[in-house]
Amino acid sequence: EVIPGTLFWFTKITCYRDGFEDNCESLSTLCKPRVPCPSKYDEDHIPAAYKVPHYPARKYGCAYGPLGLDQVLWFCRGLERQLSIKSKVAIASEVCDFKEQTCIAVMLGAYLLLLRRWSLQKIKDALGFEIANSTFTCSWAPQHQGILRVQDCWRGLEQALQQSWLKPGCFESDAGTASFVEEYLRVAYTYDASWIIPGKVLVCADPETTRSDPSPWTLRSVFSPRGDDSVLGLHPWPASEPRSPGTYYAKSVSRTSSDANSPSRADTDMMSLKSDYTCATIAKDHSVAPSRGTSHPGPKIPSFASYLEKNHIKLVVRANFLKEPGMRMCSYDSMYFEQYGIKHADVPILDFHGAVPSAADLAKFRAAVADFSLSP
Repeated sequence: EVIPGTLFWFTKITCYRDGFEDNCESLSTLCKPRVPCPSKYDEDHIPAAYKVPHYPARKYGCAYGPLGLDQVLWFCRGLERQLSIKSKVAIASEVCDFKEQTCIAVMLGAYLLLLRRWSLQKIKDALGFEIANSTFTCSWAPQHQGILRVQDCWRGLEQALQQSWLKPGCFESDAGTASFVEEYLRVAYTYDASWIIPGKVLVCADPETTRSDPSPWTLRSVFSPRGDDSVLGLHPWPASEPRSPGTYYAKSVSRTSSDANSPSRADTDMMSLKSDYTCATIAKDHSVAPSRGTSHPGPKIPSFASYLEKNHIKLVVRANFLKEPGMRMCSYDSMYFEQYGIKHADVPILDFHGAVPSAADLAKFRAAVADFSLSP
């Protein structure tokens, strides 16, 4: 019993045994979008299914959650609707499916936090210590190795709500949720990015790894407004440098003729780092064409740099190496960000055992962003 006399969480067997069959709701039913048609960016959407844009399911490894923010918000809307038309609602889960139960725990806590404005402590008291400390497995773990706890997910949502990073308008109405989710998915599918602090802090994959995705909704250019980086002088990577097939680098017009056929100094230094240690990198696999959306060319998509410029981003910190085992192409030439008034810094972190940054890495990052304020 989560909310006394109103909201329950049972196994499916208990629901039918105790006469709740007319009031039972599944995770997949509650996560179904309350819109006439699914987002154009996620036309093959499966409610309550774990999904990472740009990565095929076979790359998920042992990971099964938590579910995306879009699913969390639709769950909250679905549960709120059911509670408005029924005197009591029971969420049903399979008896021994700990994966589903862990995902439901996150969703229930999110609903109580966002829609009912419960405190984190009240949620933990209602759902219990064991559920609050249930864990998710990382994709790179060889077996179930719990690191991220359910209550960590609740704490993140609480922080986002308190800081107004997640505004009530995106979960208090179906229309508001639909609008928020469409933009959330657009950024994810187009740039493989997500706003941590809206308008201030954006986290994304290296754009060179994203633009190789054949989906018509994905960016085609890192720098060129015309959507074709060849106009900027992109040429095959020099044969003398280690590379993978199809790798490109950018010639800079500011270089002398003697170094015109070499990567920029900063990027060459990146190549010398021990990127072979980044063996935990999970590669994006675009060898198979997308099953949807291939019959039309897709929208005209601004380049990655143009998107950053439009959103007033003034600094890019690259945390990956110039070339890693999981990257089909070398990273971008950072010199081109100067044309957009964007500064650039490199703080490469070994992608090993979850890529947890060291104290030295964090010190370098703080130094890189020291001159940039997040205040309005």
